[in-house]
Amino acid sequence: MRDRGAATKAWNTPSRIIVSDNARSFSSPGFFTSPDFTKYIFARDFGFAMPPGTTIDGHEFRNEHRVSIAGVSIILDDAKMRKADVEEGTGKTGVTLTTNVDQTNVLGGPSDLWGGTWADTDPNDVDFGCGFSYDYVSGPGGSNAQIDAIECKVTFTLPDGIAMGISSGTVISAAGSGSSWNNPTNTQGTRNKLFATQDLTDTSEFLECSNFAGLSDVTDGATIDGIRVRVRKRMDGPDVKDASIRLGTSTGVFVGNDKADAVTLWPIFSTQGDWVEYGGLADDWSASLTADQVKASTFLVAISAIAASGSHGQVDAVEVTVAFTEVTGDRAVISMMQTVG
Repeated sequence: MRDRGAATKAWNTPSRIIVSDNARSFSSPGFFTSPDFTKYIFARDFGFAMPPGTTIDGHEFRNEHRVSIAGVSIILDDAKMRKADVEEGTGKTGVTLTTNVDQTNVLGGPSDLWGGTWADTDPNDVDFGCGFSYDYVSGPGGSNAQIDAIECKVTFTLPDGIAMGISSGTVISAAGSGSSWNNPTNTQGTRNKLFATQDLTDTSEFLECSNFAGLSDVTDGATIDGIRVRVRKRMDGPDVKDASIRLGTSTGVFVGNDKADAVTLWPIFSTQGDWVEYGGLADDWSASLTADQVKASTFLVAISAIAASGSHGQVDAVEVTVAFTEVTGDRAVISMMQTVG
């Protein structure tokens, strides 16, 4: 949150903007009357990981919000982007809210830089984001502004030799034994914060995440130089760790090194989970993968966890970025959306 001069309203439970779940942050204390307006509520730390050399093309923020009682008009009066915790560019004004039914307000777009200058590292910073302030417009007292969730979408152009994809298809491997994964399709995309979960009593079977559509931008005949895998995960329990992190060319067919970290505990339970990185843009996992194998819908990341009885490991999404030496100079334009983390 950021002060807005002599604002009369702060925000109660601002962490509720992390996920769309009808648990809302709301302006307080009391209800809106003239001339009330709010401090900024700041959405930041989205968990982006733009590769070096990426060109930022545009920013889009989506606010899911409402007034608590219909008949009162409250406007999203000021939205200002920030980088490195400093205001950047030109602010925007959103819609006027008049109903107690959630509506989504979209500010910005795929080619809208908000009048700012953005480096490839800016979205990766924990203090990259946007502040939002609301003003009372009209109507009787007895209502306040409420926000359920804020999402950020960054559109960017990858440099030559880089492709990126988010898992959109998931299967469960028959390989391995032990605890099974519940709701594996919850790992599709990054916006729903729904988790594939296993109730661990030993080592889990493999959760295989596949169909990384963005990897089709790897050019034919290219040499694979490195593969960076990011997994958004968390644990509900005391002792969940990696058992195995593998690349594969199809279900149950794994290649290259196992990148499991058998020492570090998974991030502790939180609303959003945390991104954990494996490999890198100069690490080919000793997998000897071809461009055709990486581009195939069957290319996968396989995840297995281990813990004592009573712990739960949870995975929200898997992202893969591939560095390659290409034959042509094609570039890929990608949009990545995250909820505030």
